[in-house]
Amino acid sequence: MAHWDLLIRGGSVIDGTGSPARDVDVAVSGSKIVAIGNLQGTADREVNAKGKVVAPGFIDIHTHFDPQLCWDAFATPSIEHGITTVVIGNCSLSLAPIRNRAAADKIVSMFGVIEDIKKRTFDEAVPFSWNTFPEYMDFIRNKIGINVGALIGHSAIRLYVMGAASQERAANDDEIAAMCAIVEEAMAAGALGISSSYVDMDETMRPVPSQYADLKEKTALAKAMAKSGRGIWQIVPFFIDLQRELDNIRELGDISLAAGI
Repeated sequence: MAHWDLLIRGGSVIDGTGSPARDVDVAVSGSKIVAIGNLQGTADREVNAKGKVVAPGFIDIHTHFDPQLCWDAFATPSIEHGITTVVIGNCSLSLAPIRNRAAADKIVSMFGVIEDIKKRTFDEAVPFSWNTFPEYMDFIRNKIGINVGALIGHSAIRLYVMGAASQERAANDDEIAAMCAIVEEAMAAGALGISSSYVDMDETMRPVPSQYADLKEKTALAKAMAKSGRGIWQIVPFFIDLQRELDNIRELGDISLAAGI
C-alpha cells in the first residue's frame, strides 16, 4: 500500500486548468504532489478537506511588497488569501540598484506618492544596506516565507546611472551601456525582467525617470535582459488617454520584435 508524507482527503480540487471541480484526494511526498484521485494508502499526516476547496497557490503578478518583505516574511495578508507567489518591482520601481542615501530617499518618495507606502514605513524596517540588485535579493532571500519573483525597476536603473538627469533627458550611449550591465547582473541574480512606466509621476508631480527613456534605450535594455534566455518587460501604460495607451502597446510590440522577447 502506498505511503505519503501528506494526504489531503476529499477536498473539491480546482486545479487551474479550467476543468470542473472534483472531489478527490491529493497526495504529497517531499515538496511535490505525486497523486490525485480516489487514493488508497496512508500518510504521515492526513487532512480532512471535505467541504473545502483544494487548489494550487495563487500567483499575484503585480505587487509592491518590495519594502514589506524586509520585515514580513509572508507578505501578509496576501498569503492568507491563498497567494503563495508574489511578483515585486512593478511600475518601474524597485529598491535596487541604489547608489546612495539620497537616491534611496528619492525612491522612497516615489513609493510614497505612487503606491502610498509612506516614509515612516521605510524608516522602521528598510535599512538600504545594499547597492546592487543582487545584494537586495540576498537581503530578502534569507527572510522570505513566500515565493517571490522580482522585477528590476527601469526608473531605479536610470536614477542609479544618471542621477538627476534621469528626469531630464534621454540617456547617451555610455549611460545605456551602464544600464545594460546592471540589467545583465540582475538577470544573473534571478530577476524576472524589467518594469517600466509611461504614466506614473513622482512626489513633485514630474514624470518618473522611465518616462524620459527613448526607444533606443528601451530596446537596448530588453536585449540585455534577453541575453539570459528569459525575461519579461512589464509596463504601466498611459491609461488616462486611449490613443496614448494604444501607442504604448504598439511600442511594446516594437521592443518585443527587436529584442526577441
